[in-house]
Amino acid sequence: MDPITIQATVESFADFLLKYFVALAAVGALSMAMIELWKKLRDSRTRFHAKAVGHWVRASPDAFSPALFGPPGLPDYGPTSPQAAYRELIHLTTGTALETDVETSRSLLDRHEDSGQAWLFERKPEHALFALDLDRMLGHIQDAADIALGNPRRYSSLYVFMTSGADPQDVRDWYFQADVLPAQMDVANVDRIEAKRRADLYARLHQVIKRKLDAFQLFEGDRWVSWNQFSANIVGAVVLFFTLLWVQWTAPSGTQGIGLVGIAVASLLGGVLAPIAKDIVVALRKVRQGG
Repeated sequence: MDPITIQATVESFADFLLKYFVALAAVGALSMAMIELWKKLRDSRTRFHAKAVGHWVRASPDAFSPALFGPPGLPDYGPTSPQAAYRELIHLTTGTALETDVETSRSLLDRHEDSGQAWLFERKPEHALFALDLDRMLGHIQDAADIALGNPRRYSSLYVFMTSGADPQDVRDWYFQADVLPAQMDVANVDRIEAKRRADLYARLHQVIKRKLDAFQLFEGDRWVSWNQFSANIVGAVVLFFTLLWVQWTAPSGTQGIGLVGIAVASLLGGVLAPIAKDIVVALRKVRQGG
């Protein structure tokens, strides 16, 4: 077969596909613009992060078990709860006063897990945390976790939440020993074995916290990307459906249409391809140019 004929056929097919995917790229761009507008108007990222963090804290009831530190009569024992952990987190990340109204602090998690909450004109101090992108938000939470790890008795609820999953004995030991200074203040005579034990204990708990935050970031980041991609597919399909209806409605009389079923199928296919149409257009242009 003549190579020139093959090349002409490929270029002709690429030209046909290029026109189709240019249209899909336009649909994809319009869909993303509509989605971004909707996200801005509804403050979707703030809602998503607030709901995710609220569920994350509430979904760890075992972390706040009174049995963690033994009998309540132990020195410096204090009750812990998801609400207190959330309040301490907001305090350490936004500077909001820790001594907030008790009833208000109890309602924080419930309010943030209510996806129907209309926040468009309601701004709360904690939105300074949740309005950040995921990486920056997790950076602030990491700083708060480090403070709680260094002061476990002061921020006991956040401490037990962030260290949940670690060895319970490590959690107990650090809780009662974090503020205890070595008995021997002479640096030359400090018990090196005890110092190493404390350093290893801190490192183990810090590593658990780091891995816990990494897991949260990976999971919620994937959820956010999947939600955006699914929304783009749905909006693209709807836009393409009404576009094809309008084209068919305005077509000259006597023109053969594809019917509603055909339009629906084409719209679903186009909705799936629209978000990636721009990349396909770039590839097809390279084919036409012989690149």
